[in-house]
Amino acid sequence: MSGAPELAKQLATALTNQGLSTELRPQQGFDHGAWVPYMHLFPNGGPSMIQLSMPVNWTGETALSAGTIVGEFARSNHAVVVGSGSLTHNFRDMDMGSANPSKADNAAALAYVNEFNAWIQHALTTGNTDAIARAEFKAPHFAQAHPDNDHYLPLPFAVGAAPANFGVGVLPEDVRYRALSMQSFAFTS
Repeated sequence: MSGAPELAKQLATALTNQGLSTELRPQQGFDHGAWVPYMHLFPNGGPSMIQLSMPVNWTGETALSAGTIVGEFARSNHAVVVGSGSLTHNFRDMDMGSANPSKADNAAALAYVNEFNAWIQHALTTGNTDAIARAEFKAPHFAQAHPDNDHYLPLPFAVGAAPANFGVGVLPEDVRYRALSMQSFAFTS
């Protein structure tokens, strides 16, 4: 889409107008959190993509608020929002020898991974956006599931981008190496 640079500028303006600082970097390549899902969704190429990088000082509440702005912008521009992270992301707890990387190993997942996943699923399916935004303080095992929150923040961002009174589809779970949950969700109106 030839209008992607102009849409990126408009999105930056929308975020700035709501008090979030923005900086356009058109020469910067895409992060793996953007290009990996994109290449799986569109293996032969697809629509233009605008990547939003989240500053390290963002909280779940900031991500939720930014997602709301981006979601409204996306709906008015007939675009799709993808939040790409990892539902649990603790490399210290990963057992690289526990499974074939091409297969899920859900049965061998660590207990905290299953408990955290279940808590998140419950919060999402009941529409508890506050719990998702404040999971760092409310969810069981958050610090173990996310020693750093950078892989969690795409979830409250995506929740913010979802339409009001959203429905949630829980896609088949994929836990790798006992501690890396790739649980995915689809938000619907």
